[in-house]
Amino acid sequence: MESTSVEKNTEVDESFIAKLEKDVGLKHRLKEIQDMTTMTAIHPAKKDISHEGQLEVPTLEHKRIIVDSIMLRPDIYEECGMPEYKTDGSAGIDLRACIDKPIALGPNEVVMVPSGLKIHVDNPNYAAILLPRSGLGAKHGIVLGNLVGLIDSDYQGEMGMSIWNRSNKEFLIEPGDRVAQMVVIKVEQIVMNWVDSFDASERGEGGFGSTGQS
Repeated sequence: MESTSVEKNTEVDESFIAKLEKDVGLKHRLKEIQDMTTMTAIHPAKKDISHEGQLEVPTLEHKRIIVDSIMLRPDIYEECGMPEYKTDGSAGIDLRACIDKPIALGPNEVVMVPSGLKIHVDNPNYAAILLPRSGLGAKHGIVLGNLVGLIDSDYQGEMGMSIWNRSNKEFLIEPGDRVAQMVVIKVEQIVMNWVDSFDASERGEGGFGSTGQS
């Protein structure tokens, strides 16, 4: 009886493990973690004395991918500040207005401003996006005309910034001003699986506002 019980439990365990191994989502998540971060104890683990029994964990050190870049206006970046992350936790790199004279941007006007930079991501698993700077948008109404700019991994031209003044006041852009930010993100390309219909979901074809407001 004892032997039979052990064999039954073993079968259950093997079935459970097999299910996990077939879980593509789990495998993908583990691979993504391995690609993006390395568990490295760069500092001795410190116990958080504010929580009794807190686990001690190593610090995460993020890997950075190398992206070939060309600086078209070193005069502006060397004078005003190089494109770099301002803090260890920053997600975006600020881009500067590489212009020769100030631009007076009137209410609701849009102007294309050169960044003075070219990048070649050269990896279809990544892309760069251009976003407004939070402070300019909140305080002055300065955002991007296309809201979000996309830099594909095979694009090699200069990055341009469509600057939109959505406020009711004129805004002055000076040479070297930080007017947008660039964030590199991971992307997944898909294969279209053509079908005649979908398995029913809870939402179905419910569109805008179908889930309510409150």
